[in-house]
Amino acid sequence: MDSRTAAERCAVVGDGSMGATLAHVMAAGGRECVLWCASPATAEAVNRDHRHPARPAHALDGGLRATTSLADALDGASLVLVAVHSTAFAAAAGEIGALARPEQALFSATKGIEHPSLRLMSHVLRDAAPECAVGTIGGTNITGEIMAGQLSSLVVASPSTEARERAARALAAPHLAISASADLFSVELVSVLKNTVSIAAAIGLGAGMGYNALGLVVARTLAEIRSLGAALGADPGTFDGPAGIGDIFLTASSPQSLNRRLGMELGQGRGLDEIVAGLPEVPEGIGAVRAVEPLAAGAGLSLPVCAAVADILEGVQPPRALERVLIEAYWKELG
Repeated sequence: MDSRTAAERCAVVGDGSMGATLAHVMAAGGRECVLWCASPATAEAVNRDHRHPARPAHALDGGLRATTSLADALDGASLVLVAVHSTAFAAAAGEIGALARPEQALFSATKGIEHPSLRLMSHVLRDAAPECAVGTIGGTNITGEIMAGQLSSLVVASPSTEARERAARALAAPHLAISASADLFSVELVSVLKNTVSIAAAIGLGAGMGYNALGLVVARTLAEIRSLGAALGADPGTFDGPAGIGDIFLTASSPQSLNRRLGMELGQGRGLDEIVAGLPEVPEGIGAVRAVEPLAAGAGLSLPVCAAVADILEGVQPPRALERVLIEAYWKELG
């Protein structure tokens, strides 16, 4: 007999890799979970075959139900995780806000930033549903490894103690190290900015700069985003945790990381449009790289390495320009 109860009901909005993975985790943990899918074909495959058509290698929990009705997904859910791309997040949040009830907790599972407003995803949720507690999910969580039952981490962040505890309970699994933070802004900002470091590191590798250079790229780019985070009010210590250096190491080194694939191919001289056309999803790191310069300008900071990464992304400078900028940055410090 299925022991799932309405009191444990959860919803995930978004049928990409992260959405399907988090929905699977909650369903496998005995929670009643509904996955909202944009595609009727995806919803049908999840319900009929218990597999995502784009990721057939991993079986989804048999208790997971998919729907194309947002009202159906949100009905009775105490926790709603939103895992749609940042470019579609505001539209999804608006629809969620029209249906959400004050007692529902809304968490973003998207490590992205909105353009041109530069709003973080939790800010988008808060604006759409001001009466609901909001939060974010960070950490080292490549979805393929979570689905395979390998050790991974989730950081649940929200100023609401009850919302944090609700999310942590819902996502509990034997292979997940879950930590909680009341500092929503720091966790979410770091989860976005770290993509710039990962892409910069991968550009260096793709360009054949070597592993000595890789260490230098990571150290310098991390220092720049630390200074930006501090200027914007983030806790510098967050950069040292799973949502920061942990996620940087993961996304810079894992072959499953879309940001790594993006950076490697940029380093090899391929254009952005060509790269994205060959990826299963658009990397959130693109928006992160583009956001750093206006955020830095607003804070009165000059971040030359991050600026060079943005230029390489847009095809303004060649990948090897990263070497020159790094050397110039250190010589400048020597005076």
